[in-house]
Parts: sequence; C-alpha cells; structure tokens
Amino acid sequence: MIVKTSQRRVSSTARRSAREVFRYIHQAEKGVTPTHTGNLNLLTEGYEAQREEFALIASMAKKSAKPVAHFILSWHEHEKPTAAQADEAARIFCRELGVEEYAIAYAMHDDTKNQHLHIAVNRAHPESGKVFDIEFSVQKAHRALTYIERAQGWQKEAKAIFDFDEKGHLFRTDRDEHGKYVRKPEEQDRPKKSPGAQNFERRTGQRSAEQIAADDLVSLITGATSWKELHTVLECENSYYVRRGSGAVLFVNGTRIKASAAHRDAGFRKLEERLGQYEPGPEPKGRDGILLDRKAPPDVKAYAAERTQTVEAREIGRTIERERYAVAARDIKDDAVRNAKIVAAQSKRGLDPLLARDLLSVIALIERDEREALKVRRAKERARRGRVGALRDYTAYLRVTGKEAQAEAFRYRNTRNYLEGAYKAPQLVAVRDFTPIRIGREIYYQRGEKTAFIDQEVVSPSPLRVTTRRR
Repeated sequence: MIVKTSQRRVSSTARRSAREVFRYIHQAEKGVTPTHTGNLNLLTEGYEAQREEFALIASMAKKSAKPVAHFILSWHEHEKPTAAQADEAARIFCRELGVEEYAIAYAMHDDTKNQHLHIAVNRAHPESGKVFDIEFSVQKAHRALTYIERAQGWQKEAKAIFDFDEKGHLFRTDRDEHGKYVRKPEEQDRPKKSPGAQNFERRTGQRSAEQIAADDLVSLITGATSWKELHTVLECENSYYVRRGSGAVLFVNGTRIKASAAHRDAGFRKLEERLGQYEPGPEPKGRDGILLDRKAPPDVKAYAAERTQTVEAREIGRTIERERYAVAARDIKDDAVRNAKIVAAQSKRGLDPLLARDLLSVIALIERDEREALKVRRAKERARRGRVGALRDYTAYLRVTGKEAQAEAFRYRNTRNYLEGAYKAPQLVAVRDFTPIRIGREIYYQRGEKTAFIDQEVVSPSPLRVTTRRR
C-alpha cells in the first residue's frame, strides 16, 4: 500500500473547502457512486446532511488555511479490499494519526486500476474546536499503512520505511538499533550531490563536476601510491588536487569542488594518512569554456554549442544596450551641470539669490524627470524586444527538437521507476481536443467519457465581457 496527500486547490473559506472535499470523495460532481462510503463521529445521516455538518465543523478552524486534510490510501492492482476492510483501514489510519475523536469522511473508489480509499479529516475538533496539526503526519501515515498491511494481509512495499521484526515490534528500516539514520549501501561512501550540481545537470544535460569526479576520478585517487602519482594521473584528466586551508579541493576542468564531495576517501586527511605529508603538484589551469563533460552524448554537445552562442550573443546585446543608455544618462547629467553653471554666472552678475535657488531646484527636477523617462523608455524597449537570448534548459531543448520521450526520460533520470513495461511518452493535448458542455454556470470539458476539468463562468461588471475561472 501507498499513501499520499491530495494537492487539490482549496477555496477561500473553510466551509466551502470542506464541502468541495466532501463532494469530491463522494464523486458527486462526476455523477459516479463510490463502491463504499463511511464516516466517523458524524451525527447526521444522508449525503446532504453529512456534508453540511462536515462543513459546519470545518468553519470552526477560522485561522487554518487548509481546514480539511485529505489522504489517499492505494492498494496494489491485484488487491481488492472489501467494505469491511475499508472500514477497518480507515479506523486504523485515524488511530495512528491521533484523530479518532475528529470528524472523518471516507469513500472507496475503483475508477483507476488500483482501488483506493479517500479519507477526509476535519482538522477542527467537533466539541473543543482545537485544530489538529498535520505538520508531522507523513511518518504517522506510513506507520499506519504497516499496521493495515499486517492486519489484513496485504503485500508489503519493497522500500517501506516501517516493518515488524520477528517479535512483532514495529521498527524503522532506515534506522539502526540506536535510532540513527543508516545510509543505503550505494550511498555509504559517496556524499550526496549538492543542489548546485543537481541544478547544473538539470539545466545543461551534462554531468556536473561532482558527478565526473565520483565516476572518473575516485578510482585514480584511491589507487595512487604517492602524491606525485596522484598529481600525474589527475593532470591527464584535466583535473588537479590542491590543498586549501585545512582541507583540499579538486579542480575538474576548471570547476572547483570539495575533494570529499567525490568520495570520503578523497578527503585531505584520509589521503595524508595514506600517502604521507602533502606534496604540492602543478597549478590548475583555466576552464576550456566549451564543454565540461567530454564524454557527453551528441545531443548534449549540440545543446552546449547552442547555449554558448546564445550566451555570447546575449552579452554582446547587453553591452551595447548598457553603453547606449550610459551615454544618454551622461547627456542628461551634462545638461543639468551646464544649466547650473549658467545660473551661477548670473548670480555673480546680480541675480536675486531666491530666484537663483528656485532655478536650481527646477533644474534638479528636470534632471530627475528625464532620468525617470529614460528608465521607462528602456523598460518599454526591453518589453517590446523580449528577453535578449532567452536560454532554454536541456529538457526544453529536447522537446523543441522533437525528442519528447528522451526529454521525459532525462527529466525523471533520478527517479526510481517501479512500473513494468516499456516507457510510453505522454500524449500532449490542447483545449480544442476537449468537448465543452455547459451546465448552469459551469462548463465541463470532457475527453471521451471522462471530465478532465471544470471552468466556472464569472460575469464581470461590464456586461460585454465574460471570463472563466478554473476550479
């Protein structure tokens, strides 16, 4: 089983949000009846009465931006829970979250390949009005799934963070006997990639300097028997190991990273213990400026070349623009200085001091207005011209060149895929591919027999203009 929280947009008021969640889990807006429904701690009976009671309780959470917590429990495709098992799963889940006394509504759906249970937790206590804190409910939800799987005999997830030991005690699979986090075997010696490296790989499609060091340089560093050998083998790879302060850094094609970012055994203290006192090597050379990863595939090299040309064109355009407007700003300043000198000369010839002061104030106001007008003119020209050499990331580049499947594969390259079968690129659709059906003030956009989204008509103050609002 897996659990996730719903990311549906909430309305501006607590009561309306509660009504929308209640209506959604009962599939009232789709006209489909759930396979099973139930509730906990609701006093009324019937759909309409329970919805209004649920909304009334939610209105007690006046300061909460999200008065209803919406969880979704999903079973494996071959698992078909009964109504009694759905009731038991809802009770266990709410017990582990600590919301047994709160108003709960749940419904079982089978509109997908996996049967799933929607659980709506009203965060306001029906008697005291105290709001339940859902900030740390993720761990509790995963723990509840472990209890449900054991109680009903469902298949366990391969990478579940909770499990039972031989004595029936619950424990976390990523903690040791002392409660400390245990890293996965493939992460034992390789540090986690920095956010900057991850952003570089996403933006350019190339391996970052940290990834190149971990893939290509670790074996050379750990296999060296002396500092001289270490510097020699690294220089052949256009890389350098240099001491900085109390540690060391690696220069990979001109990019500096911490030595320990490649491998824990590449740290300065580890190498000094193994190779003896540090011996300096050659000074690092500058980056070649063409491509960081020399082993990059052809698509990445083509994108890097286009990106380099775009950057150069952008810098040239920005330089010309800065110089042109710098000249205009200097002209405005020179005019103001020239007029001030004229006033000063007239003052020496007997001009009234009060009049001279007023003239200088007028000159300053004119200079300020001309500078503001110059800024406005520059902003309008930028807006009319658009961004100078706007850069696309590597994923967008693949999509523009018609390689949609490759773009999706690169986008989710760091995500483990548990699905079986070959990858299938998603089919892109446009609004014109849907059939609009107006029902009252709402417009239902359908594709086939299913409703994809709903627009609500909003009448503006002007009778000649009608807009729509996505719901």
